[in-house]
Amino acid sequence: MECVTTATASVLVNGCPTDEFRFERGLRQGDPLSPFLFLLAAEGFNIMMMAMVSNNLFTPYAIGQRQEVKISHLQFADDTLLVGCRHGQLPFLYLGLPIGGDPRKLCFWYPLVDRIRKRLSGWKCKNLSYGGRLILLKSVLSSIPVYFLSFFKAPTGIISTLESIFCQFFWGGCEANRKIAWIKWDTICLARENGGLGVRRLKEFNISLLGKWVWRCLVENDSLWSLVLRAKYGEEGGRVRFSEGVGSSWWRGLNTVRSGVGLRDDRWLVDNIRRKVGGGCGSLFWLDPWLEDNPLSRSFSRLYDLAVDKNILVADMFAAGWGVGGEAWKWRRRLFAWEEELVTGCIARLSNVSLQAGVSDSWVWQLHNSGCYSVKSAYSHLTTTEVRLNGNFDKFLWLRAGELNAHSIQFSGLGSNQKASFIGLTVIWVATLYVIWRDRNNRLFKSVLDPIEKLAEKVKLQTFWWLKSRYIYFDFDYSVWRQQPWLGFQAIV
Repeated sequence: MECVTTATASVLVNGCPTDEFRFERGLRQGDPLSPFLFLLAAEGFNIMMMAMVSNNLFTPYAIGQRQEVKISHLQFADDTLLVGCRHGQLPFLYLGLPIGGDPRKLCFWYPLVDRIRKRLSGWKCKNLSYGGRLILLKSVLSSIPVYFLSFFKAPTGIISTLESIFCQFFWGGCEANRKIAWIKWDTICLARENGGLGVRRLKEFNISLLGKWVWRCLVENDSLWSLVLRAKYGEEGGRVRFSEGVGSSWWRGLNTVRSGVGLRDDRWLVDNIRRKVGGGCGSLFWLDPWLEDNPLSRSFSRLYDLAVDKNILVADMFAAGWGVGGEAWKWRRRLFAWEEELVTGCIARLSNVSLQAGVSDSWVWQLHNSGCYSVKSAYSHLTTTEVRLNGNFDKFLWLRAGELNAHSIQFSGLGSNQKASFIGLTVIWVATLYVIWRDRNNRLFKSVLDPIEKLAEKVKLQTFWWLKSRYIYFDFDYSVWRQQPWLGFQAIV
């Protein structure tokens, strides 16, 4: 305290300093020395805690099977949390968030719901226009749960409750006096360019916020919280191992976000994260998406199953030689002929790859120009997926009959002038419309999203069964028809 009690100061008067004088009334709020005094006390406490741990006077909390991470205290701004002492009980509040509670239970979220209701109780909806209620909804009400949603995955019941409160407020009602909602809430939550009012959809916004934690698990390997997760749940390739169905409720929720459970596009996150390889020392050859669109473990799943080292690095594979006959290819058994062809295809993809020695590898978020994850870009992707998927179907359904008829004649005449060819292509065209119509219903009413490859197979199969049930001489097997459909047109009589 000597630096505080013996300090002197002077005041500039018209640019000239006065005589120095001593402090007599201590430090006041806003004094330049106040932050330094706080830092002295906080740093002193930190050194004391480290000394107590080293002298076995305080037992820290150890994490992991080998207890590789030990935490005795946490300090953030003016908050200090002692970890390891047996005082207090769970759950408790830390930095405004309940620690030790179960976010999967509805009672966990009741304080947040009550806080929003109390905020609404002071507003008179009948005295506000629709524009005023919309501004309050977007700027105030939608911002209250952001802190909770940025850390915990909200249950479906809580999302429905909050959106119901928001909807009632927007239409001028309350829980005691309900008003008719003339427009569906999902329509109001659409972007303005898509006919909505731009109100946040809480489910997608919650997932976008939690997606940043998945991103931070990849890019912040040296942070304390990342070391804790790696010690508790294991690591793979120098980063935390993601696995569903294990760990705390927070970690399970994070894994469901990563795997896209309950979303139309379940690979919205992993397919938009790429690994930019420099020297290849920090990238997994089989598991990281560093080459083209997918990890090699997905593109060449058979080779990945047979590989001896599934966590080998790109740099190690390159050094061992991944060319034809290279030492990098090590398998658990001898490969069959068709498996050798897969290896040849994999080598062809690697032929134009060159590593840059000394350049570190990095992660890239493809939905933002900076390459870094942003909640805004993730939310935009999640909310525009439905519009993008259904927009083409809506446009297709509203085509004029004349356009459909012209398209049918044009497509059916792609073959030759023979009647059999014209009938076969007409059946294919009708089967395509039928499959698109069925897929459109599955997307809208069952939330089932089939890839384009699967839709093409459905068109082939539907055409096959229609022709087989109509024409007696159409006695081909489906495998033959699938590979050479033109041969089947000869049986159309």
